[in-house]
Amino acid sequence: MLKKNNIILASSSVSRRKIMDATGIKYTSLKPLVNEEKLKKKF
Repeated sequence: MLKKNNIILASSSVSRRKIMDATGIKYTSLKPLVNEEKLKKKF
């Protein structure tokens, strides 16, 4: 369940979660519904 005043981080990236933790920002990390690497190859 998402909490009020909580950012949704649509990434399972460890580095992004470390950044959020270091800043003290409250967030919920969710795995994206798309394959980001697959999309990058199209560009």
